[in-house]
Amino acid sequence: PSDLVAKVIPGTGVTVNQQAAPDKRSYKVNFDLFKKLAPDHQPVHDLETTVRELNDNMVMMKFNDPGYRSSMLIRLHVLKELIEKKLLNEDLVWI
Repeated sequence: PSDLVAKVIPGTGVTVNQQAAPDKRSYKVNFDLFKKLAPDHQPVHDLETTVRELNDNMVMMKFNDPGYRSSMLIRLHVLKELIEKKLLNEDLVWI
């Protein structure tokens, strides 16, 4: 899947940190129950279509924010701030 982003978005490269510890988690998920409980809310696009659509929309809106990764649009930054303000605990539970 990561190679797909590089394939779809011109000029984009994907790198893997070879020195990072291996991720031993399993990402095998069974969505049968979700399909049963929410048959009208299933994905309608595959990954490639979604990547293309995101890229097309960002190009259309002329997205160019070099500070994006350090902004409050990044979930991790929001969580850190909520923890610092003592609104969330370290387990991400509201205080």
